[in-house]
Amino acid sequence: MIRSALFLLLATSFTLRSLAQEVKHTRKITHEVTEKYTTVIGADREIKQGIYQAFYNKKIPVAIGKYKDDKKIGMWHFFNNKGQPIQNYNYDTNTLQMEAHEDSTERVSYSFDHTLTSTDIVTKPVKPGGRYYGYLPYLKCFILPKDMAGENLVMYYVTLEILVSPLGRLAQYKIHIKTKWDNNFDRVIDIYTNRLLDNDKVFMPATLNGEPISSRILIDCYFTGFDTIDIK
Repeated sequence: MIRSALFLLLATSFTLRSLAQEVKHTRKITHEVTEKYTTVIGADREIKQGIYQAFYNKKIPVAIGKYKDDKKIGMWHFFNNKGQPIQNYNYDTNTLQMEAHEDSTERVSYSFDHTLTSTDIVTKPVKPGGRYYGYLPYLKCFILPKDMAGENLVMYYVTLEILVSPLGRLAQYKIHIKTKWDNNFDRVIDIYTNRLLDNDKVFMPATLNGEPISSRILIDCYFTGFDTIDIK
């Protein structure tokens, strides 16, 4: 009886492993970024498993890491669209291991809803995923207004405005369409935050003298020529 039950268990296990089908995917996140990963077909959905890679223009790495049961695990490495390392993040411990210094070529700025003094110690908010890959889901929320179709988009640029709460959550997201030729032109588009996945709304909050505070992140973007935007 026990031998029969054991045989049935082993046979069932073998059958389940045989039915589990691995599927390799290559798909575009944005017009510029392509991701490669493997999924296993579950009962009702595909589950990401194993190595994950994302590339800018199909050759420059912007993210390298690993999934287990559809969750990011271990150390992930993130790069800008020039392939320069900008962040290492450990998803097992939810800790930032490395964040590269921002230089003058990066068009990211921060503001805080507090009056700061010369003795205050302030840290900026941080997006797991880095200052490029981490914001790709935000770029995907952009849709060119219908009345701007056919415009010469070279004359315009876009600024993302992201409000982060003291709890490290996305509180508000706006997109500004501006032009270099008219400082008063500012077309504001409010983005419904539920268009983003829950994990994409998570930040390490800014701090003031060790206490978390609300902050705003401003990111300058440009039109790619395909009615989509990319980070400068």
